[in-house]
Amino acid sequence: MRENRFYPVPDIFREFHNEYSEKPAGIITDCLLGLTKEIDACNIRDELRSLREVASIQGLFPLSVDLFGNSAVLRVDDLNGKVYWRDHELWEAPERPYLMPIAENLETFYNSLTRDPDTNE
Repeated sequence: MRENRFYPVPDIFREFHNEYSEKPAGIITDCLLGLTKEIDACNIRDELRSLREVASIQGLFPLSVDLFGNSAVLRVDDLNGKVYWRDHELWEAPERPYLMPIAENLETFYNSLTRDPDTNE
């Protein structure tokens, strides 16, 4: 998966680009979550449990995580299906979530994953 771990956030998502001004602006997906037991760190059940127990976060469905504890998520109450970025350092409290939209939908997010431009791999 190393070749498909960078998601370049489109310029239309200005909130993300205002927060993270470095170029190329995007996120790293160190682990796409799934229902596997082979890679414990990529188990979606564990990530859901962690969000609920550690951060008391509900209403989010995690898609990927990075090494710093940030994640790409879906909001269960968003009928449009946008993908959001949850930066754990900007998250003030469960009552004050801070989510930045980064993709119009899940299909766009997955299909736009590409090689990390900052590595030579």
